[in-house]
Amino acid sequence: MASHYPVGIDLGTTFSAAAWVDDSGRTEMIRNAEGELLTPSVVLFDDRELVVGKEARSATIVHPDMVAEWVKRDMGLPYYS
Repeated sequence: MASHYPVGIDLGTTFSAAAWVDDSGRTEMIRNAEGELLTPSVVLFDDRELVVGKEARSATIVHPDMVAEWVKRDMGLPYYS
């Protein structure tokens, strides 16, 4: 039977982080694919895939129209395309 663990996510304006609580009640931060605890809060909407973090942040120079950053400050506002 699969176990269920509480997970907390800190969606920051600049960086995001996540942690989980194990069976003993110990909290542990979750590392991203690069092994880091913090991930830049940036998303690249590519035609082929969804890219997040450092790679998405570096794409802001080349493809600024395909990158979403500073999303937290606009949460809850109406979206107009």
